[in-house]
Amino acid sequence: MRTRSRKVARRASHLGAKGILGIAAVTLAWLGLLPISAIAATSNPYSGTGYDVSYPNCTASQPPSGATFALIGVGGGRAFTSNSCAGSELKSAAGLPVSLYYNTGYAGSFARQIDGTCLSDVSNAGVFSKLSGHKLSQAQQAWEIGCSEASYAATYAASSLGVSNPPVSWWADVETGNSWSTNTSLNQFALDGMSYFMSNNGNGVGGFYSSPSMWAKIAGNSSWNTTPAMSGSWVAGLQPPCSTSPVLGGAPTWLVQSGSIGGLDQDTACS
Repeated sequence: MRTRSRKVARRASHLGAKGILGIAAVTLAWLGLLPISAIAATSNPYSGTGYDVSYPNCTASQPPSGATFALIGVGGGRAFTSNSCAGSELKSAAGLPVSLYYNTGYAGSFARQIDGTCLSDVSNAGVFSKLSGHKLSQAQQAWEIGCSEASYAATYAASSLGVSNPPVSWWADVETGNSWSTNTSLNQFALDGMSYFMSNNGNGVGGFYSSPSMWAKIAGNSSWNTTPAMSGSWVAGLQPPCSTSPVLGGAPTWLVQSGSIGGLDQDTACS
């Protein structure tokens, strides 16, 4: 995704949250025809081959022929930005199960974007037990920033796109093309904040989009997973056919991004 540069090559900031929806139910939920309990799923909801599209692809008019699902970026390439053509991209994907993804990153300057919900919820995070003093304050702020990035995306989708809780699976795009700290523990707390928001605010979630090398560089460990853990992973650079074995942290691989379909990034479901 590209920054989203376009998924790895073009997405620099899309490499791009959790509880997971049955894919056939996503469209019905989007139309308001299914309650939350009817669309929650614990296994990979994707099948076949789909595509992802975001701000670099605003001139794309129609979904690729043969696509069975769509992933649409609501961010403008960086955390706390919006994709002005996300609405038209959603309309073009009408009839397909749709998931959304958003751009992420961590920098201390993002603190001005922390929202009230995340500022209040940090006390419920449960991931700071070994910290105190300045280190605790830093970690909590990183968590609040990550939580607020997810909140910003969900708010934009609801207020500007008319896509509200929980219409689709959400993905957080984690790429080295965006701002991250050299202190990987702070990056981890930011990722924890994203996973917390996605898990606790009714936004049918999927997990994180990244490549194994980028995830390892940002999180400091390729096997590290968030708290709470994500349900699935969307992995850039792997070739289909693919295994569901975990690649990013401990979450099973649901989708791999490789190649193109109709001039857009191609995404294949793993089984």
